[in-house]
Amino acid sequence: MEIKDYVTVYENALPIDAVVALIKYVNKEDEKFTPARINNDGGKDGKGVDFDVRRTWNLSVSPESSSLTNVHWHNVLFFLFDKCFREYSKFHSNNSNEKFFDEIRDIGILKYNEGGFFKWHVDHCLNFPRTLSAIYLLNDDYEGGELLFRSPNGSDEFQIPMGPNKIIVWPSNFLFQHTVLPVKKGIRYSVVSWAL
Repeated sequence: MEIKDYVTVYENALPIDAVVALIKYVNKEDEKFTPARINNDGGKDGKGVDFDVRRTWNLSVSPESSSLTNVHWHNVLFFLFDKCFREYSKFHSNNSNEKFFDEIRDIGILKYNEGGFFKWHVDHCLNFPRTLSAIYLLNDDYEGGELLFRSPNGSDEFQIPMGPNKIIVWPSNFLFQHTVLPVKKGIRYSVVSWAL
């Protein structure tokens, strides 16, 4: 099997009216986005932000938020990611009762403005020991911002077909290097989460 055989796309993740409502919420919360962190040595600013590696903005959704709307979207997205992680585990396991993960950690809505990108990286590291990764693509009214994966030796790259309302799931380990190319026009919105 090839690396791409372990990258799974789930189409039509939510009813379209829910996607529209989520995008409206994201636009309403625009001023609450903060620079997205990276997983390494703390970034250039000492707080995990390095715009040379990742030029992205993040809005966390959390069950502990003081905003009931934020909690609502956390619950909706948590259920969605949990469902996809479970389906992924069943499909890629020889034992239908085997589970690849214990818990879902962190759900963040990402905003890539024009010029936004994330260089080649993997999601698992000592500080963040992740098992499965997921990206939920919200919109398609932008140019650029393609999600690419490559083989561990860099000899083969493949692009995930872009489009709204789809979730991409893959193992977080060192074999699954991926990148988000720079956005050329418009704003790219996505939601990310990881299972431990």
